[in-house]
Formats: sequence, structure tokens, C-alpha cells
Amino acid sequence: MGYTQYYYRKENLDKEVFSKLAETVNHLLTLNPEKIALTKIGEEDETMPFEASPDLISFNGVGEDGHETLYLPQKFNKNEHSSKDNGLYFECCKTAQKPYDLYVCATLILAKIFLKDDIRVSSDGELNDWIPAQDLLNKIFKTNIIIKLEEILTIESIDNIPSIYEKTNIQELKQELL
Repeated sequence: MGYTQYYYRKENLDKEVFSKLAETVNHLLTLNPEKIALTKIGEEDETMPFEASPDLISFNGVGEDGHETLYLPQKFNKNEHSSKDNGLYFECCKTAQKPYDLYVCATLILAKIFLKDDIRVSSDGELNDWIPAQDLLNKIFKTNIIIKLEEILTIESIDNIPSIYEKTNIQELKQELL
């Protein structure tokens, strides 16, 4: 199947929690300290760099640096091909380890933190492939997230979680990262 990030998620995610997740992902993608070009639909359209709204988190790399779009809606769109495991619906994002995979991993770590048992994340990669995303989140949000990836992604520990979603001034965050 190629290098892929997998996630099983609840059909309808808590709207308030998802909104906080989307706001945090919006900060992450807006700051984009790695300067990775992102787009909502995998096209080189600078007018739609990504979406992180209360209804949807969606982004891809641009051009050759893109592959499949990470698509995480607040409400899962069931169809005849939807598969379910232990009450959670299957989704995936094949990134082929392209540069935007860093932000896919960081987004899925944040999703695990915010959504807890409402999402289960796994990967074709190993822990070492996810450490840069963990480190990026720790740098941006001044926290100490420690992840573990065996069969599934788990959050070993996290310090200072309020800073992830209480810091809302993008300009202040950008200045701190410079």
C-alpha cells in the first residue's frame, strides 16, 4: 500500500473537542516553522493552503511534495465501503514519507491527545519516523509530549497541556519561534 498513516475514529466526534483540536492544528499549520508548502486539496492553489475548521481538518503537500490528502472531518461520511473495527471507522492517509508527513504525524498526535479513545492511530512507520513530529509540537507549544508507537500510537506523557490550546495569538507564537 505504500507508506501510510492509519486511523480509526468515532463516527461523530465531540464538536467542542474537535473545534479545540482544529484550532490547535490551525496554529500548527499557520506557523509552519518547517516551511513545508501545504494545500487543502493537493493542488498548487495558494488561495486554499489548508483547512482546519470546526467541521474539517484537511491538507496535503503541494505538487510533487504531496500525495494523499489528510481528511479528518468532525462527522464521518459513511458509505458502502466504510469499514468499522470496535466501533471506530477506518481512514488513512498515504504520504509516501513526503515532507508534509511531518504535519500529518503532528496532527494525528494532537488528535490522539484531544480525542483520546475516540481515535486509534497506527502507521507503516516506526517510532523514529514520528519523533520529529513530537519534537515539533513540543517546540511550538512549549510542552513535553512523549509518544510511544508499537502497534498503535499512545501518548506516554504530556506536560503543560493547556499551552497547546490556550495560546491563541499566532503573531506571539511566530515571534517566539524566530
